[in-house]
Amino acid sequence: MSRADHPLLRDPGYALLKRRILAVTGLAYFQDKDEALAERLQRRLAACRAAGCAGYLALLEADSSGTGEWDPLVGELTIGETFFFRYSQQFQALRDQLLPETIARNAAGRSLRLWSAGCATGAEAYSLAALVRAALGERLSEWRVTILGTDINRAFLAQARRGEFSEWALRDVAPADRAAVVEPGPGGWRVRPELRGMVEFRHHNLIDLAPEPAPDDWLADFDIILCRNVMIYFDQPTLAALAPKLAARLVSHGWLLIGHAEGGTPFQADFEPVLAPGAILYQRRQDRRTERRATGVGQRLHRTAATARPAPWRTIATPAPSPPPAPLPPDPVAFYQDALALRQAEQAEAAEQALRRAIYLDRGFAMAHLQLGDLLRRRGDLAGALKAFTNALRCLAEFGEDQPVPAGELSAAELRSLLVGQLRQLRA
Repeated sequence: MSRADHPLLRDPGYALLKRRILAVTGLAYFQDKDEALAERLQRRLAACRAAGCAGYLALLEADSSGTGEWDPLVGELTIGETFFFRYSQQFQALRDQLLPETIARNAAGRSLRLWSAGCATGAEAYSLAALVRAALGERLSEWRVTILGTDINRAFLAQARRGEFSEWALRDVAPADRAAVVEPGPGGWRVRPELRGMVEFRHHNLIDLAPEPAPDDWLADFDIILCRNVMIYFDQPTLAALAPKLAARLVSHGWLLIGHAEGGTPFQADFEPVLAPGAILYQRRQDRRTERRATGVGQRLHRTAATARPAPWRTIATPAPSPPPAPLPPDPVAFYQDALALRQAEQAEAAEQALRRAIYLDRGFAMAHLQLGDLLRRRGDLAGALKAFTNALRCLAEFGEDQPVPAGELSAAELRSLLVGQLRQLRA
């Protein structure tokens, strides 16, 4: 039996069950992945001994608290793969610019609020705690620091509260730096008590976020929000609705950090894209209804995407009496970063040229093929998009499932699933 012949797809109640699950969870990622969804549902139907899709839907509808069958179902549908300081370029920007600027701006009130939305098993939230502790140093006890991690998956949250991680989750932490983050624990490593005490984990579904926070809302007035590799699960209408909600939860000048495969048009009305080396950051507009000039980090150290040009960050200082240095070899990652900035600035033709240069220099650059495919698909060049997505998929042939993709924030398994969905849509 092939996956396309999964018997659950022939169940008369499947379509209604699918609509209900996607409406409650927002996981539009499964909209065009019926085989994958059916496989996960089949495991839950067997565990519950449910009589088909209609029986399982009745079981879900009876779970008014959301803590019964919804929890294990969400556990089947979501991915908890994460690791400390994932996507080092963003954490470098946090450490070197965003946190120092935010701490200086909040010096009078000595308050700092950070939110890891979609925190999975907590590595991201604890990474934030380590950065804040290092940034404040001896002043930490004088500050009111809130670091909140939220997720739709209660099993992930339980693991996050334990603070126990394997060696694999620490693969981006140098051995010399681990003592500041973890200590030996059951079966591997455990986050140090002083960091665990800085983080609170709570259950939350981003789909349920209200347009504006209430006066006593616990999800409000954040200085920095990280919402990375969460929105790849959502469709465009959900993203368009979510972007202003996230902006409403930030203070003026607050920052939003999202994943490489996320962002774009839904965020431009409420956020100003700001370029950092190797990363695109989003700063809440002072007045979300009008344009403004960049201030703070956005003005001093980076360049907004609206003024981006090829190679915006590469300059070589040459003292007058010294001979000019040898030219640096072309860097495919630099062209890729330029392409991201150009796409934000809606300079599609220049972005395509930068992506093609990156691919010319590195034929196995999966993220560049992905971005090129998305650009061509939006332009209406479906044949070109199909070729680019297929090339990206081929680039992953030698990658392990959990292996991070270069210049991306996705594991090979996550990117592979994303590409399969894109190819299925194009071939439909």
